[in-house]
This record gives sequence, structure tokens and C-alpha cells, in this order.
Amino acid sequence: MGDIEGMFHQVKVPEGDRDYLGFLWFSEGGNNQPEVYRMTVHLFGGVWSPSCTSYALRRTAEDNSATYEPEVVQTVLENFYVDDCLKSLMSEIETIEHVQNVCSLGSHGGFKLNKWISNSREVLRSIPEEQTAKGVKGVDHIGGTLPKERALGVLWDTENDVFGFRITIKNKPDTRRGLMSVIESVYDPLGFVSPYILQAKKVFQSETRLHKGWDELLNQTNSVKWTKWVEDLPKLENFKLSRCVITQASEDGSYELNHFSDASCEEYGAVSYLRVVKNDGPVQCFLLISKSRLAPLKQITIPRLELSAAVISVKLDVMLRQELKMEISRSVFWTDSTIVIQYIRNENKRFHVFIANRIALIHESSEPNQWRHVGSTETPADDVSRGLDADKMVSSDRWKHGPKFLFQAESEWPTSTNLSLEIPDGDKEVKKATTTYTTVTNGCRDLLFDLFEKYSMWHSLKRAVAWILRLKGILYNRTH
Repeated sequence: MGDIEGMFHQVKVPEGDRDYLGFLWFSEGGNNQPEVYRMTVHLFGGVWSPSCTSYALRRTAEDNSATYEPEVVQTVLENFYVDDCLKSLMSEIETIEHVQNVCSLGSHGGFKLNKWISNSREVLRSIPEEQTAKGVKGVDHIGGTLPKERALGVLWDTENDVFGFRITIKNKPDTRRGLMSVIESVYDPLGFVSPYILQAKKVFQSETRLHKGWDELLNQTNSVKWTKWVEDLPKLENFKLSRCVITQASEDGSYELNHFSDASCEEYGAVSYLRVVKNDGPVQCFLLISKSRLAPLKQITIPRLELSAAVISVKLDVMLRQELKMEISRSVFWTDSTIVIQYIRNENKRFHVFIANRIALIHESSEPNQWRHVGSTETPADDVSRGLDADKMVSSDRWKHGPKFLFQAESEWPTSTNLSLEIPDGDKEVKKATTTYTTVTNGCRDLLFDLFEKYSMWHSLKRAVAWILRLKGILYNRTH
């Protein structure tokens, strides 16, 4: 991981646009009249600065693509988030050469890369000390302990090559505003500890239902739950998750994504795992990401929540396939809701708008045969929908690596052969079929038959009759 030094200041602003970056400055001579200055480079804090400088960096890579290897150019194009570079490679020799080439490519655009850090001591030894991260300077590369650094906000323990959390308890009042401040202080963009964070969000939502103000104290029940949650929060520092999911040993294997979704009356969500099947070795599973949601304040049925959780699974699959630079052999979707599978595999019934829209999203990015049924006791998504306390969050092997059956052959997986695919009669989400009966008198028989044969929809027929009646009225008024 590296960083571009003063990235915004390396890109100049076109002279015609510099008037927009004017400012007043009092000189040191004591003159009370301020002088007008203009910024000639992009400034930190400008909302346009990241996009402008990122474009300059990408243009540097494209202009020099003929000079450097495609892998080096690809790193600049795909592995930079504004000024931060994050790249993973298979060998130390390859990494050392890659760092040198990326630095050389960046220099063509005036971009100097520094603050390098790696989980490999050999790589760190190859980089001049002044270009390494602050935590690395002075560390013995032979026996010293490598530091913990933030990788786009996520704590990376480079010594053990794991992701984790650094918790700082904030002394905030027991109010909705205090709850929000403490909850948001736990930065977890990938949802590694979402089952635990969800417990605090439930307390916040409970206070919202009571129509409490932002600075009103919590009620007694919620205050007890909140105090217990805050006391257990430091235990998250013991939560560790492997950063590396692909090694040279597994590079020749196949990769598949397994998504689990679940819902309860209060929460719903999904969790995704990468299953690595080696050609000659044990199966490995790794937690990639999870998303959890609180159920809306307005009451909603469990089948609708289960289907909303299934939609999250599909969206995670689309995102992971786009972001993971590897060949995914297949995706498998798991749910413990039989009604969701019946909805997805349905071919002849029509649903109301809520269900129909979500079924359309699911069918757009997955096939019905990719969906499987799993028992409630086996799915790790049950943790997303019901939550975990801090101790279980840290120790749960099922959450970190998925259910045990993923480590077995597919023939040992749960089957749904006895699962009925017929939607039960009386399901409120199914549109009721309407039948229209018409009595025809002798005088209008031919005209009505012509209309019914021409229009197959009741709404279209009514529009046609309305136009006929309107024409009749116009002709009548002209003759009288």
C-alpha cells in the first residue's frame, strides 16, 4: 500500500479557471489592504479536486502505456482510490519490481509515491526508508513487529496480515445523538461485524419509534441495552479476519460465490463467501462482505422482508463479480424461506407491485436454478437478521468461514427435493384473476361482438366505448 505525496498540488489549474480559486491575503508589511491571490494548483477540500487529479493520474498511465508492462498500467488505472494505492501480488520478487515500476510511471506525471507499507519484510527492505510509512520507519525488518495501518479506513495488521478493529470509546450522552456518534465511530464498510453493530441500531430505531428528540435521554429499557453494548464494544479488537483469500497454492483451483440471505421481523440482510476449491487440497471459505438492514418502521410482512434480503444477495453478487479480478465459476444463492424460492421459480402467477419489482431484479441477475433452500440453523445469514453479541461475534467460526457443509462435496449439501414449488392458494401477494360476464341483446349483438373480438383488455375496451360515446355526443350536438 502506498500514497501519492501532495497529489492535489501536483496538478495545475488552467489559467482561465484560476479566478474561481481567488482569495484575499494580508501581507506581512502591515498594510491593511489585502492583496488578491489565485491558486495555481488544485487545493485540498475542493469537491472537484479528487476527480480532476484522478483524471491526470489516469492520463499519465494511458500516455505511457507503451513504455510499461500492462500490469503496471492496470495498477494505476484500477488500484488507486484518489491518492491511495492498494495492490496484492503473488511473490515478493514480483512485488519489489512492481513497486519500482509504479513509482517510475507516476513520476512522468509529477506524482511521487511514498508511505509504502507491506506485510513482507523483503519488500520493505527494497524501498528507501524515507519512502516508507511512518509506522515502518525504525522497525527492525528482521525481528521487529510490523505496524497496524489503515487501508482506506479499515485496520490492516501487516504483521499477521489480517483485518481488525481499533476501538476508541467516546464519552457521549445516552441520547439519540450520542448513539449515532458512537455507532458511526465503528468504521465497517464491508460489514465484517454487522451482526453486532445491528444491535445498537435496533436501540436507535426503538427510540425513533417513541418519537424521541435528538437530545432526550433514552428510556430505561433501551438505556440498559445500550450500556451493555458499549461495555462490550472494546471486545471487537479481538475480531480478526484474514486479508488474503488467494494464495499460490489455490491459484489453480476454482472459485465460486455463495450468498446467504435471511430476515426476521426486525432486521434482514445477506452475507457472501468465496469458496475456493483446490485441485488437490481442502476446500477453503472466506467471508467477503455482508449487508444488514433494519426493517422499516412501517410494519411489513416476513415474506416481503425475506424477498428484500434476497435482492441484497443478488446485488452483492453483481458487485463482487465486477470488483473481484478473478474468474468466478458460479454463484449459489441460499435462503431458508420456501416462499421466496416459490416466488422466484414461479412461471404462471402474477404478483402485486412490491413482489413483482423485486422478482424482476432477481431474475435480471440470477437464474431460478441458482437458488437453494437451507435450514435456519445452518445459514450464517441468521446472524445478520438476529444479531450477535460481542463474544459470539469474535468466536463464531460459522460467521467467518461459512457453514460446515460448504467445506464438503456438493453431494453433501442440503437439498430441496421435497420442496413444493406451488404457491399456496390464497397468497395475498398473488394478483387475483378477474372474470367479466356480458349479456348481449339482439339489437347490439353484432357491434358488441366486433368490439370484444378487437380488444383483449377490459381497459382498452372501455376507452374505445368512451370514444364512441364522445363521437356520438359531438354528432348529436351538430344536428340539433
